[in-house]
Amino acid sequence: MLSIYELQLVYGFAEETISKMIPYVIVGKPVAAQSLNFKDVLKYGRTEITLSCHRTIEESKGYAGNDAGQVPPAYPGNPWHYYAKAAFRSGDRVDLGITAEKDPGESFFRDSNPNGFDFYSAHFMARDIGMLKSFVAGDYRLQFGQGLTLWNGFSPGKSSLPLNVIKRQEPVKKFSSTEENNLFRGMALSLATGKFIFTGFFSSKHNDANITDTLDTGMNSFSAFLYNGSHRTRAETTHEKSVHVSAVGANITFRGESLKVGFTGINYRFDSYLEKSEKPYKAFDFSGSSLFNAGLDYMLTLRNIQIAGEVSYGNDAFATLHSAVFNAGKYTSLAVLYRYFPASFFSLYSAAFSEGSGISNESGFYLGTVVHPAPHWTVSAYADLYRFPWLRYQASAPSSGSDYLATLGFAPDRNIEMQLRFKRERSQENSVSEDQYVKDLICSVYTGLRYHFSYRVSDMLQLRTRLEFVTVKKEETDPDQGFMFYEDVVCHFRKIPAILYFRYAWFDTDHYSSRIYIYEQQTLSSFTGTPLYDEGYRTYIMMRYNCTNMLSCWIRLARTSYSDRTTIGTGHDEIFSSKKHEIKFQVVIRI
Repeated sequence: MLSIYELQLVYGFAEETISKMIPYVIVGKPVAAQSLNFKDVLKYGRTEITLSCHRTIEESKGYAGNDAGQVPPAYPGNPWHYYAKAAFRSGDRVDLGITAEKDPGESFFRDSNPNGFDFYSAHFMARDIGMLKSFVAGDYRLQFGQGLTLWNGFSPGKSSLPLNVIKRQEPVKKFSSTEENNLFRGMALSLATGKFIFTGFFSSKHNDANITDTLDTGMNSFSAFLYNGSHRTRAETTHEKSVHVSAVGANITFRGESLKVGFTGINYRFDSYLEKSEKPYKAFDFSGSSLFNAGLDYMLTLRNIQIAGEVSYGNDAFATLHSAVFNAGKYTSLAVLYRYFPASFFSLYSAAFSEGSGISNESGFYLGTVVHPAPHWTVSAYADLYRFPWLRYQASAPSSGSDYLATLGFAPDRNIEMQLRFKRERSQENSVSEDQYVKDLICSVYTGLRYHFSYRVSDMLQLRTRLEFVTVKKEETDPDQGFMFYEDVVCHFRKIPAILYFRYAWFDTDHYSSRIYIYEQQTLSSFTGTPLYDEGYRTYIMMRYNCTNMLSCWIRLARTSYSDRTTIGTGHDEIFSSKKHEIKFQVVIRI
């Protein structure tokens, strides 16, 4: 290859795919890492400052006390969400940053947060300095193998990309997110020598947890770690940073030309005792004040086949996952995956491929494929058959299920793209009959049909249209149905450096079970997957304006209106209105 643009000759690589790849790949010989020079770090480094705030305009119940002031509001803080981030980066070698956040309803410079923000995070990271592959001090993430033993942070699972079953990771990563409890705080170091990479790490931090009792030994007991990061009410602040968690561990990885093998071990200690729930479906859950996880992972490349897997130990049980991706021909690729997670397996930080939300009590077999049957056409599909060997929430007996998805794509030219997607999922859950003391399992079948059309009218204007139908049928009840339509308009202005995003979405569903999720365009460092249910419409408009090369600004307005209700939300978040308005501002300064 002489140019990156030769990718246009690869069958199945559309122009949009190539444009997304360009920032991340190069064509040419690898450039040897040069010694790190402090003057060059300062000379070529860049600082980026991000400031944002947003809120819901309507006041929810949590911000209102009684008129006489005798009953204070449940939420002591204001309804604004504040976010601030400052980051200094010099190429790929040095990274320094600090993040601060306050959630809506949390105190700000008073009460439980006298120092201002509710959450602070900082990190320093250096890469590729002699034998030093990576070093991070402060807050960081760890990602090893296929996510069974140790993986914290974002990890996509099943999706409309059926070949994405093998995880490829950077083992040590900086933490600059606002997930207040999903991080390591301490130090991590990776050293490379020959074909081996050794990583050692330790962490010491406090986690939110649901404290339940004090044992005779004086040690507290808790029922679960909490991860939502909200510290508004008295109960939430009581559980804030209530359990100290220390962790120490290491990973050693061998990287050959076609084989990679790694071993990971980590030991956790809590200053409180994690107690086991008495609910039958939690009979095999972990309990104790210390936990050891260990895992062996591998990745093997043989011509057009790539195989990866991991075997992991935790809570006196072994879990395993193995997958392969290979080309069955010029126009066909296949992916297979097998997983087995015993009900007693437990890893504190794991994010392996699974159907359930937890990596335990599951076995399954997955098959995915992508086929290019003719020019401009793409067929992608997967089938996942799974079983839960033990009880689970809302299933008082071992259960099973299946998940099928097929997508037909057509892109006749660079301006038009169409997709037709069909999804069907069958699962088992407890009967809703009130006459049964011991519930029977009934089948629940989800069926979804989606049509998506994208049209680039010109370099200035792009239109996207989506129609989606959903049906959820349970044995004992009538089917719940849902419908959603949205229209997107994306406008790139020519005379001013601005982009405008607009959406109008109309939805009508019978119940929450037939809800429809849609992705929404957001500001930087934000991700939104909004569930739409009941009847109404949702619309938003967002403008990004690049004032100068050093300054960019965003403003976003959103409105949700329901035609079949007079309140929105529940509990302290209940709004006494059928309409909900949101506003968001963001400023990014580059120095």
